[in-house]
Amino acid sequence: GEFARSLAFDRTGTKLVVGVGSLVPGATFYLEADHRLVLYPDPLTAADPAPVPLPKHRGRAEALAFDAAGRLAVAGGDNQEVSLWDVANPKRPETTVRGMGRGVW
Repeated sequence: GEFARSLAFDRTGTKLVVGVGSLVPGATFYLEADHRLVLYPDPLTAADPAPVPLPKHRGRAEALAFDAAGRLAVAGGDNQEVSLWDVANPKRPETTVRGMGRGVW
């Protein structure tokens, strides 16, 4: 019932983030629920990497990328925004840049 929408490795290959989507249960047409982000802190060397859930992303997590400092950029959402997260302290984004206007959905 879930699918990977997006993913990104950090530049050292020691962190992987996956944007996980799902459909709204009981919807009468194709309607995606808010996505969730899952961090795998050591995906390449750990025998069984334990996932760490990050705060739920509102809307779709269309694209993910790490910057040189290891912060996570998440693109997509209700207003086509880009949010920058510190994955070591992910209570809320450090900053968010929203697109022009608001989405009709």
